[in-house]
Amino acid sequence: MKKILLFSVVMLLGFTFLNGQNIWFNEFHYDNGSTDQGEFIEVVFENAGGYDLSLLAVDLYNETGGSVYDTKTLDQFTTGATSGNYTFFYYNYPVNGIQNGPNDGMCLSYSGTLITGQFLSYEGTLTAQDGPASGQTSVDIGVYEDSSTEVGQSLQLSGTGTGYSDFVWEWPAAETKGQLNTDQSFGTFVPDPEPTNYPADFEASVEGFSITLTWVDATGDQLPQAYLIKASDQDNIVL
Repeated sequence: MKKILLFSVVMLLGFTFLNGQNIWFNEFHYDNGSTDQGEFIEVVFENAGGYDLSLLAVDLYNETGGSVYDTKTLDQFTTGATSGNYTFFYYNYPVNGIQNGPNDGMCLSYSGTLITGQFLSYEGTLTAQDGPASGQTSVDIGVYEDSSTEVGQSLQLSGTGTGYSDFVWEWPAAETKGQLNTDQSFGTFVPDPEPTNYPADFEASVEGFSITLTWVDATGDQLPQAYLIKASDQDNIVL
């Protein structure tokens, strides 16, 4: 009876973690011209204090065979800056420590269980044959590095939000290992107030293959950040 109760408590704690905590891959570097250098992986963990970091693991997957070729637990990572309740953790891999692709990937797990949405890949997808992501197909992040990528650059998330799905992966830029990425902030996005006024007297004149647009800018205390102009080569299109 005691063993069953203990098992249930452990399962409940694992379920609570997987459904109640934010942790995600935030930045990494895996390829550059000549010998790969400065390779690393960074994760962000909300309210990390009080958790056993040895139960959180990063597994690297090779497309060949879909198998794990390296595992590191978060207690092996270096602790970086903290922004609000979010702490950055990063691990510096040795030269050529992360596979260059295509179809290679990585996953985050807690106590051997895959964290939802954190089986990612680059330069294609793969299906894991072992490890925490076994049987799962990765999600390609849509950007990648190659021999034109410089040492000191990385792939990183940008945007404003409180969880992984709020951000987007960007093409290689100067690395920000252990701290907020370029154009990244944590919190709820708050849109600007409605503009005081809107542009007026919009006109379009055609001359040959050129179209000249004119309008009167909006005025007032609250101005639009930008104007979005839509056009079509079809007649009677409602935009």
